[in-house]
Amino acid sequence: MKDKITSILIGLIQITFIADYGLGVVHSFKKHGIADGFIGAVLFPWAMYRGVEFWWHDDYAKVNWDQRLSNDMQTCVYFISTVNEKNADKYQINENLEKFSEKIKDYPANKRQYLLDGTKKYISYTKSLSDDFLTCFNNYKTTGNFTLTTSDYTKKLENELSNFKLKDDMELSKNGIKELNNQMQNNLPNDTALIDYKKINDMEISMKLTNEIQQKEFRRIFKILFNEDL
Repeated sequence: MKDKITSILIGLIQITFIADYGLGVVHSFKKHGIADGFIGAVLFPWAMYRGVEFWWHDDYAKVNWDQRLSNDMQTCVYFISTVNEKNADKYQINENLEKFSEKIKDYPANKRQYLLDGTKKYISYTKSLSDDFLTCFNNYKTTGNFTLTTSDYTKKLENELSNFKLKDDMELSKNGIKELNNQMQNNLPNDTALIDYKKINDMEISMKLTNEIQQKEFRRIFKILFNEDL
């Protein structure tokens, strides 16, 4: 009976060593590179070490998250911005979307959530700007005064997006709004008797349609990036 138990224990130890060796070799190739994998395949002790190290291995231990999230947030904004590019290569954008989604899929939960929240907020900011523009058109038809001002909600989103490493982007956006406001004021008559209401109404209808198309595309991109509905 004692010999049988000893044989079973020896068998279990042998199986454990073999399993650890196999795990170590696979882990070496997958997480530490080809050279490390070959070393593990040849040197039994190294493979055993990698087999044990597998259980505490951290893919992101050396990542500078401040820099990584800054770059990744810019990438998310880029994908959202491509919606407005008429000549965008949709095939290549979709390929890049899938690759980027795969990259961030296994991020620590709080890091991935950070990108998700920032992207969702940026989409809300884009929609809020469009709403502000339409409001200004309505005011212009009544007063003859076109002043592109941002709502309190838009300003709130601007401030919040600065916390998502998009401060520079918000500054560029605000400068763009000022420039657009100047152009509109220079090209639109400020006398209500001279306003081409049909032209203004057509512009509003076009903007609303564009916004609907944009929102649909934003939802599609968001779904690919984070596998969640917007």
